[in-house]
Parts: sequence; structure tokens; C-alpha cells
Amino acid sequence: MQSLIASKKNIVVDEDIHIRNYKYTLNTILMAIMYLHSSASISYRGCSSILCVNMSNNIISIKDFPKPETIIMWESKLGLFKLQYIEYKYDDMVWIADNVTMQNYKQCITIIGIRLSTLDNMKDLILTKKDMVPLLVCPLETSNKQTLLELLNQTAKKHNTPRIIISDGGKDIKSACLEFCKMNQNCIWAYDYPHYIACRIKEIVNKCPIWNQFTYHITRIRKEHYNDKRHIKPPCYRVKGRFMGFCNYMNWYENKYLPNYECFPEFNKFVQENISYFNFWVCLSMITKETCQICRKYGYSQLGIEHLKLLGSKVNDITQSNVFESTMMNEIYKFFGTLYEHINSTFICVSRNNLMYSLASSEIIESIFGMYKYARRGLRPLKTTGRTILLIASRVGINTKNMILSALQIIKVQDIQDWIRIPLFSLN
Repeated sequence: MQSLIASKKNIVVDEDIHIRNYKYTLNTILMAIMYLHSSASISYRGCSSILCVNMSNNIISIKDFPKPETIIMWESKLGLFKLQYIEYKYDDMVWIADNVTMQNYKQCITIIGIRLSTLDNMKDLILTKKDMVPLLVCPLETSNKQTLLELLNQTAKKHNTPRIIISDGGKDIKSACLEFCKMNQNCIWAYDYPHYIACRIKEIVNKCPIWNQFTYHITRIRKEHYNDKRHIKPPCYRVKGRFMGFCNYMNWYENKYLPNYECFPEFNKFVQENISYFNFWVCLSMITKETCQICRKYGYSQLGIEHLKLLGSKVNDITQSNVFESTMMNEIYKFFGTLYEHINSTFICVSRNNLMYSLASSEIIESIFGMYKYARRGLRPLKTTGRTILLIASRVGINTKNMILSALQIIKVQDIQDWIRIPLFSLN
């Protein structure tokens, strides 16, 4: 089990350590953190149950297994320690900034970073949590341009000014990032491409007269086939994220509905009457998936533009081989042209700043938010929401044995309680 800990999180355990004022030894705490941070991302209660089984099988020598509340406190201390005591004084940082919604507060601004030198040594720009470092996690009662700009300036003062900031197009965070870049000429702002293309998809499908009918059928089919035919029912229709998940609907249409069309008699009539729109949407979905994959792998770069040009030839072949109405064909060309112009203009801005490329996707931070929301599920929200937000910091980057030991020795329970009480805390 000790070798498993070492291989999973680069933690080398030579001998067990009894930490002052702690009931459990360092090895037990390391084991709990290893389970929480594994790729399976088990819950706090699941982690507690595993430690109970290990205790029963004499894998670990403890008299009583830790409760979920205790494990939450261990991880909260690690997260707060990384935010308050570790500085990243590099001049080649890329920041990814975004907001996550909480229950006790309206929003929580989060910034994670990665060095350009780290990206240079990677075969592509697809990131993992261990590649990143946590720079800021701050619960907010109000989120506006002035508040976020203040936090960006404080983060830059602590960790140095970044070369690139990536975020979505939210009004508050975008305006704060642009103002920050004006104040720091060596820093540029890049629009997260998946969010950008989702906005373009939204503009197009909202003009389609049958889009609302399509979403109505999706919702109806899910309800009718909730218990039977689960393997072929459509994906969940989410009001907020429907355009980010546009490709999921088209994947269902191509891979689940068409091979099993006899299972959806009412939907068949709707499809037959509007087959031209479905062909149009499938083409948009293909462009969306291909361009997102290019931007994930190559970012805003010359290599990405070259792959985009190859995709342009493919789009031209598809439009010529399928029967599209003239308005739909023009919409496809306009859609692809808009995407190409966005990627090309962003790359020109990046090259003017003496950079070879920029990240184009902030999806790694979305996966971290998802992990946080999963861990929060089932807990008493009014008591644990504020504290569990610290797992965003604890699960980003590589956690060493010495770092965890220092966090347990330095951070007190009162420190975490004070951090929760202050909605907008100072980094000083």
C-alpha cells in the first residue's frame, strides 16, 4: 500500500510519523488523500469506508477509522496551505480563470496556472490536474469588474504577472481580464474556444424555427423511455448548457436514433418533415467537434491554423456532396469563416506578444469544478459548502509528503473557519 501511494502521487513514505495533536498517523492521512485524489475521485464517505476495510484487514494499524468530517478537514487544510503559503514566482505563467457557483455565496473566482516551459515539453496542449498549480480560490458575495480586477492585481503581486489569461466571455470576468491586460502590456487575454463556439452555435440555432420543437421532443422522449430503452434515449436537456452540449444531441441523432428509428414513431415524422435542418445541424456539429479538437491539441498557433485549413477543405466537400438549401450552405460557410477568423486573429495577437502559441481551452478548470460539485453532493450544504471549495486547490498540482505534513502542522481549524467567514479575503 505504501508503494501504491508513492506511485500515485509521488509521495515517498519511509516510516510512519505521529503528528502532534493528531489522532491518526501521517501514513493514514496520506492514504486517505491518495484515495480522494485518484482518478476515480471517490467521495469522502467512500474514502472513510475504504479505510475502515483496510483497518479490518489489518492493512493499516489504527484503532478507529477516520470519519468523513475528519477527512474533509485534512483536505481543507492542504488546500488552504497551498493557497496561502506557496508562491509561484515565474515570468512565463498562463492563467485560467473562471467562476463556480456556490450555495452560500453567489460565486467563487478560481485561477489556476501552468508555465509555458511546461507546455513546451508536452506533445500537445491537453492538460491534466497535476500539470496545473492553484493560484486563487476566493468566495465572493458579489462578482463585478472592479472586484475581480482587484483580485487579479493581488494575485499578480503574489505570483508575478502572467503572459496569458484565458477565460470565458462572461461580462464581469472578461472586462476585468481586458482591463488587467491594459495595465500590464506583456499580458494578453484569450477567449476560451469551447465557450466561444457555443455562443456562435446559440446564435445559429436560435434562428432555426424548429429548434424549440426539437428540444421539446428530446424532453418528451427522455420521460417516456426513462425505464425502458435507456441505452438509446437522448442526453439530458440542460437549459444553461444546451449549446455547449449541442454535439451530444447530434451524436445521439446519428449513433442512437438513426440505427433505432423504429423505437421513436412520433419523432420519426418530425425528422422526416425537417430532414434538411438535421443535416444542417450534423454539419455544424462536425465543424464544432473538429475545431474544438484542433484547439485543444494545438491551441492558438500556426500549426492549429494549418489543421484548420485542412478542415476547410473537408467542409467544402461535405457541402458539395449534400443537398443543402442555399441559406443553410451560406450559414455553414459563414460559421466556419467566423471560427477561422477568430482563431487567426487571436494567434496574430499572441505572436505580437513574442509567443509561439497560446492555450485555447479552459476545459481543465471545468473538470475541477465538476469534481468539487461531485464531492459536495450528499454533504450538509450549509455546513460544508464553503470549506469544501478548498479541494479545488488541494487537488490541483502534485502533493508531496512534506507539503501535506507542513499543511497539517501549520494550518489550524480556526484558520479555515476564518477563511470561510470572510467572503472577500486579502491575499496579503
